[in-house]
Formats: sequence, structure tokens, C-alpha cells
Amino acid sequence: MTLDVMVDLETLGTSARTAILALGACAFDPLGETVDRGQTFYRNVDAQSCLDLGLTVDGGTIMWWLGQSAAARRVLFDPKPVGLRTVLLDFDRWYRQVTARESCIWSHGLTFDVPILSELYRTVGQRTPWFYSRAHDTRTLFDYCGFKLPNADTREGGHNALEDTILQAAGVQHCTRRLAMGLGVVDTDSLAQVPPVIVPSETTDETVDW
Repeated sequence: MTLDVMVDLETLGTSARTAILALGACAFDPLGETVDRGQTFYRNVDAQSCLDLGLTVDGGTIMWWLGQSAAARRVLFDPKPVGLRTVLLDFDRWYRQVTARESCIWSHGLTFDVPILSELYRTVGQRTPWFYSRAHDTRTLFDYCGFKLPNADTREGGHNALEDTILQAAGVQHCTRRLAMGLGVVDTDSLAQVPPVIVPSETTDETVDW
């Protein structure tokens, strides 16, 4: 079974060269029914390591973070942040473990997470572990299905990069199953009817080359 990957970033700005605070990802079958927590990736990023590479921060985004809950901010320091180069190498290794050549990388929108992540790899002189033509967008799929995610500002776990990817992946599964069955537009405004079954499992640390 070929798995795709959903990614989400927490950032200190909105430009392509913004510093990031966290990178979350989960591997999932877009036609499946479960999201497996054993197939996830999460790292907090040392902001200074981004600044040392010439990446930028935005004052408005910093103020936005200061206005978030203590719980939302606390998760950015546990686990302990590590340098950006290390995070990108770790993600490259994990991505190659869980995917195949035909796998797709997903994000919630075309213009934010994947383009920023691509720019981060260019900044450190590394190639992205995914093929440029394999980037997919949840917003397009959700719009076609009339589907909406719960508001990240109000739902539990909102603005946590890992939890966001799991919820988004469950949304993709919900929409693609209905489309595959020819059921048309999804008649729901939230994921309340879509319990993301989270199944703990173990993953290998061995790097897999395509």
C-alpha cells in the first residue's frame, strides 16, 4: 500500500523565507479509514537556527502567537527545539521510510506549507524528498466536496502542527471515500462524524532509498 504524507508548519511569518517553529507530518492512505500515530513526524525548531540562515520573522505573527493559549505556545518547547538543518535531515529520512516514488505530499493550501518547506530545503542546500509534481492540496478537495475543517482557533489541538496534519488527513480520507463511492458532496461542516482512528505502531529508523 502506497502512503501519502500530510505536512503542517508553525511559523514566525507568512513569506516563503519565514522562520519556522515546528514541522508536523503524518503518513496516511488517502482512500483509507484510519490515521496511524505510529506513522507520524514532529519536531520543534530552534528559531535562532533559522535566523542564522537568513530566514525572517514577522512582527504581526509574533504578536499573534503571544495571543494564543499557553497550551498552544507550550507545545512549541516540548519536545526541545533543535536546529533547522537537523529537522530537515530527520524529515527527509522519515519521508523516504514511509513513502514510495508515487507518493504525494499534501498540505492545507497550495501557497503556504509545501512552498515554505521547499524553500527551507533550498536554503540549507538540500533537495526535497518529494517530487515537485506530487504536491496535493486539501483546500481544493474540500471545496469540491463542500467540506470544512473545524476552526483551528477554537478546536482542541488547533495550531499544533502534528494534530493539524492528522485532522487534515482524516478529512482527505472522508472526502476521497465519498467521491470514490459516487456519493457527491459531503453533507457536513466538521469532522464530528469522522473519528480519526489513531493506531499506535512502531516504525523503523532505517533509511529506505527509492
